[in-house]
Amino acid sequence: MKSQIRAGKKLLFKPNLVGPVAIDAGTHCEGLGASICTEWPLIAALMRWFHDRLDINYYQMALGEASTSALLMTVSFRLASGKDITTEALFEGRSEDFYGAGVFFFVRRYLSERHPSSHEDDPMKGYEDSVAGKFFPPGRSGDQLMVYDLNKLDEDLSRGRTVEVPDGANYKEITLHKVIVGGDPGDSEDLKDYPGCILINVPKLKIHAQDLITNATKNLGIGLYPTQAPCETGDGETKWKYACPSRSVPSYKGELPHMPWIVKMDDKTNLPVKDENGEYITTKTAGMPGTQADVIRAVQNQNVFMVHVSDGIDMINICHNPDGRAVRIPEGYVWASLDCVALDLLCARYCFKTVSMREALKLKEENGWPTEFVHHVPVARVDGTNIATEEGLDSPLFRYNLYRYAEARGVGQQKYYVVGWDA
Repeated sequence: MKSQIRAGKKLLFKPNLVGPVAIDAGTHCEGLGASICTEWPLIAALMRWFHDRLDINYYQMALGEASTSALLMTVSFRLASGKDITTEALFEGRSEDFYGAGVFFFVRRYLSERHPSSHEDDPMKGYEDSVAGKFFPPGRSGDQLMVYDLNKLDEDLSRGRTVEVPDGANYKEITLHKVIVGGDPGDSEDLKDYPGCILINVPKLKIHAQDLITNATKNLGIGLYPTQAPCETGDGETKWKYACPSRSVPSYKGELPHMPWIVKMDDKTNLPVKDENGEYITTKTAGMPGTQADVIRAVQNQNVFMVHVSDGIDMINICHNPDGRAVRIPEGYVWASLDCVALDLLCARYCFKTVSMREALKLKEENGWPTEFVHHVPVARVDGTNIATEEGLDSPLFRYNLYRYAEARGVGQQKYYVVGWDA
């Protein structure tokens, strides 16, 4: 890490800001997104740890996110406040008299107040340019700690680079922000501007509606795709590679395959398209596992060193969306690994295990189960003419294939060793 920092790379923190409203802009109380986003005290603690323990200056760090809803939420705040709020200001959480959404501004304040007086770097530097939406390539950011909206490739196409996907399933190539993958290897000036990063992946551990959990793999596997990556249509209309609708403000990364079978949709009516025989036009894909593995392999192929730190302080049960249904489960854990697959498997096993290991190992042998990580679930049984409920055992890991698939694609491995560490 230290050698790559000396070579000019930035320490890029990638949190999960799927619903970036930690602070309600009206009441200044906790917002709907507070529970489902990466805890900001953890980001502050990590930045301070790398600064104090590894002597990495704050201006050698950056924060970047490609949240699906960031632009949509920013537009909503603009309309409500009548102010020209940027997506970077949304992440910061404070811009002049606007106060709400994210709270990175307060991370800066904390780091500044705990900053050794002997150090000349200042974590508050970069804030003013950040909320103003000013963009400086990492190589030109000077002594500033910058926030990057990794979605924004439409304002300046030179900020993105299309990279190859090794053995791509859904994509053979993917366009990503150069802050992540670095500049063109054949252009020395571009490499000075975009030297690349060390990616500090900081997901929030949550139960997911479309997947098993959202954690290290998904925070990159969906979270790195830019919503505002334009593609050529030939008719002058706005169309995005990975997001929809085809308007100036996309709201969802709906062009990414989330399921094996994709139905072609009409951009104007948002209805499924049929062929001349009246049959729906469909395409078979590798689904969400392929989507996630493709982008991680693309980034790995650019020699991006990654550290994955999972926020399991308050795990999220029931729902991962910012709609008020998320339930905090206070567990108090932070897990870290260099392998996102191994980390996710450990976390999934933790989430779906309520049976003691001794009993579970016995049940695994007796039943020929592929895993000993099982939990108690309600199951139905026939009771005369009635259907009753009793307690049974199950595990979603019986039917879940992402980790095996990701291991086969070279994303990571399912084997791990747990090492405890007390700060």
